[in-house]
Amino acid sequence: HCHSLVPIGVSCAGVLLESHVAFHTWPLEGVITLDLFTCGGGKLVPLMPLIERLFSVKQTPSEGENEEDIPEPTLLWAHKLRGFREGFAPGYVRTSNPLDEGLGWSVLG
Repeated sequence: HCHSLVPIGVSCAGVLLESHVAFHTWPLEGVITLDLFTCGGGKLVPLMPLIERLFSVKQTPSEGENEEDIPEPTLLWAHKLRGFREGFAPGYVRTSNPLDEGLGWSVLG
């Protein structure tokens, strides 16, 4: 489901059972926010390089502007694991799940 924004941009959301994806764009500012949520066993962190390739697009130089003067895109990542804590399932041990640890520089670079 998508809505256009004024003057330009788009906000979209898609829901599949108990998972969702939503994004909002501000093209004039060169900004996109992306929210991915899944309750399934699939991990989203391994998708981060693909997301970066798809959405981290360098600006096109304006007339008279050199390409090397255009800054590289900035990516800010946030990660929150919801619902998976001690006792949520028999035998679950929080310390054995790498996503329960702080991602720190392993994700943010």
